[in-house]
Amino acid sequence: MDESTLWNQLCLAEEDVELESPEAAPLEAAKDEELATAIALQPEAAVQITLGREEALRAQAAASAGGAPAARAAEAAQLRGVRVRQLMANFELGISLDLAQLALQAPNAERRGSTLHVRSFNPRYGAILHQSGRVSMHSSGLAEEEARMAAKKLARMVRKCHCAAVTFKRYTVRNVQLAANLPFRLQPESACKVLGALPGFQVLKVTRNAVEVEVKDLGSVLLQSCGLLLTQRSKSIALSLAAMKAVAPSLQECGIWW
Repeated sequence: MDESTLWNQLCLAEEDVELESPEAAPLEAAKDEELATAIALQPEAAVQITLGREEALRAQAAASAGGAPAARAAEAAQLRGVRVRQLMANFELGISLDLAQLALQAPNAERRGSTLHVRSFNPRYGAILHQSGRVSMHSSGLAEEEARMAAKKLARMVRKCHCAAVTFKRYTVRNVQLAANLPFRLQPESACKVLGALPGFQVLKVTRNAVEVEVKDLGSVLLQSCGLLLTQRSKSIALSLAAMKAVAPSLQECGIWW
């Protein structure tokens, strides 16, 4: 199992606990300026969009309850609680690293085979450092500029505790994943038929509980039967959001409310 798959599963498990825990404190609506800007720049379309985990909690509760409210919700194309789930990026430190020495110098660092794993909880990210100086970073809940600043912070930490010759260069975003909830549950088989018949969409995978659909030039969207949508393989927030907005109108035909 590759690193991206492991990270995906970890984030899914963590978010499920956060969204379902009855003891969780009320969550504030997202104030992510990059996400709000991306929404504002999208072409006008009849898709209602709300931001933040609090909205996601409400949508999840509505989907679980079903009944008339979920049936009415399925009449409008909407994305509730849109939020940045994770961002994956690569960058280089410009020098070769002595990982054994760095493991003793850096905080929250652990040597694993030929790599060094570093974790941070504020901001929240995990990074894998290679001897060549290449770094793979997975951040959780950070927008694009926030993730870039977290990467620079990591580079400064390595420069301070390991070698003054460390630089920060070739930062490249590999994937931005957004999450959103629908206030109704989905039939994956129905979504497969509806979206598969439309131009610009290609069904990649179908299971009993989910369907993954490729949206031309934008990335793919994983649609789960519980009403959770996750973007995959998008290079920016704007592209991820555009992929979600592309599939949302067709999902009205695939809702479950009984």
